[in-house]
Amino acid sequence: MGGEGGAGARKRRRRSPGPPDHTARAMRARRSSNTAAPLAAAAALVCLFKVLLWRAPYSTDFGVHWHWKRQLAVQPLRQWYTEGTGAPFLDYPPWFGYWEAAWGRVARTLRIEWRPGGALTAAPAAVVAFQRATVLLGDSALLWGTWRLLQQSQFDDPPRLAWHAVSVWAHPGLLLVDHVHFQYNGMVIGVLLAALADWGALWQRRRSRDRKRPRGRATAGRAGRAAMLYAAAVCLKHTTALGVAPAVAAMALSVGAWRQPEVWLGGGAVLASALLPFWVSGRAAGMPARSFWAALLHRLVPLGERGLLHAYWAPNAYALLAAADKLLAALLRLAARRCPTGPTCTALQAWWMRAPLARNTAGLVETGGGGFRLLPPVTPRLSLLLTLCSTAPAASALLRRPPPASTARRTRDRLWLLAVAQCSLGYFLFGWHMHEKALLLPSILTSLACGADHPVSVLLNAACIYAMFPLIGEPSMRLLRTVLLLTYVLWVWPAAAPPPPPSSRQRLRLRLLLRLYVAVGLPLLELTQSAVPWSRLGLPFAPLLLTSTYTALAVLYAWVHLTHRLWCAAAAAAAIPT
Repeated sequence: MGGEGGAGARKRRRRSPGPPDHTARAMRARRSSNTAAPLAAAAALVCLFKVLLWRAPYSTDFGVHWHWKRQLAVQPLRQWYTEGTGAPFLDYPPWFGYWEAAWGRVARTLRIEWRPGGALTAAPAAVVAFQRATVLLGDSALLWGTWRLLQQSQFDDPPRLAWHAVSVWAHPGLLLVDHVHFQYNGMVIGVLLAALADWGALWQRRRSRDRKRPRGRATAGRAGRAAMLYAAAVCLKHTTALGVAPAVAAMALSVGAWRQPEVWLGGGAVLASALLPFWVSGRAAGMPARSFWAALLHRLVPLGERGLLHAYWAPNAYALLAAADKLLAALLRLAARRCPTGPTCTALQAWWMRAPLARNTAGLVETGGGGFRLLPPVTPRLSLLLTLCSTAPAASALLRRPPPASTARRTRDRLWLLAVAQCSLGYFLFGWHMHEKALLLPSILTSLACGADHPVSVLLNAACIYAMFPLIGEPSMRLLRTVLLLTYVLWVWPAAAPPPPPSSRQRLRLRLLLRLYVAVGLPLLELTQSAVPWSRLGLPFAPLLLTSTYTALAVLYAWVHLTHRLWCAAAAAAAIPT
């Protein structure tokens, strides 16, 4: 009897619920207060460093965004997506147009004028400061979104939470792309991270099998806010937000958010605020609705004008495919030249002569299905199919039953974030016309899901930062970009470098791979690009090809690693008897 009573008591102790909600809220409030001051100081230092980058050389995107500010501030809404604004045309969603138009009106009020000509370096100091300040203010969304997501990611250690926050806020990739090259990626990523924090909170609430799915007013409000934030991210930059769409849809279905009217009202209100003003403006001028929708779709989804590969070859699966096509073409040309006389040789030479010339290294973006010479072209439908297949493990993991308690705590608590990171990586690997800048979101999500000091995170982020180097090609900026990469690696390397226990062979292989890729491969690649006169050899595109293919290997490995972890968690959940 005593044994049975002891066993029953142990079972009751195991089944005892966790701390009450008010205790959990108090613990979270205590952790927030402990990290508020250090985080505020870190954010101020990061902002100060961004201000120091204001006089750095910028790209042509600086003039493009200034043109949009000037034109959208004075043009009626119905002409925003037509040729009325003049080239370059707006190819961002309406909310980003509102953002540019608002700052354009502020610039007109402050009498800040500049008409970009051929030399972008001639921009007045007031214009440079104004443009850089708008990016810095937009980064406030990144601070807010990162903080919200970290609070939802089960970081119990306040110093570690602050360490991860700084690793996102001061990410060298974002510094180079937004504050040197000039873009607004940090603002969009921040809004998207805030939306993912709410979706993750809703998904985690259904994790306990003993607890009924919450239907309270607070849950409905959070679901509506999550839908609004995600719709806002789509309306700011659809090419970034759609990268996690399968994961968001799976979480929404998993928690039954589609039954909540707040979700439809919140998301619908955001979409209506983005589209209805254009429809009203067009109707007032007698513009047919079909013409407006056609113009909007043409600007946002220009499949006919943009091919599979970007001019810079983003480091995804198609860069590896294009490199393989180049290698096969070189081998075939060598075989055709050295082939002895005979019918086989004649047929080989005839096939080589009939093969079309590759056009994917000419700096063009309209090379259709990849501009390959030997490999078959990739169509938009095939790209969409590959993208859906590559993100299916993430959607499946979020729709399945949560993993059992025997699963590692970090994997169990952040399974939803692992799935979102895997989804964004799959979208980047197989999406149509990906830019190298699109790798920023998957890299940040992988750091938050696995930990910034995880070998795979270090590997992926080092590759991401190096992939941005071609955008910052000015000789005066080579030292800065190298220092930023080294600083980031040294920031996360002390936690990733200590040797693992002898029994952990997988970790040993990961850390060995990290050392070889980062400490050996990247310096050799940089030395090769700097020392070899590729232009004199008639191979001006070779540095870009080497950069894209080498960094694409790290991206592909990270996707395989996250997919494997999701499949293991799904297998553990499927083994639970029903």
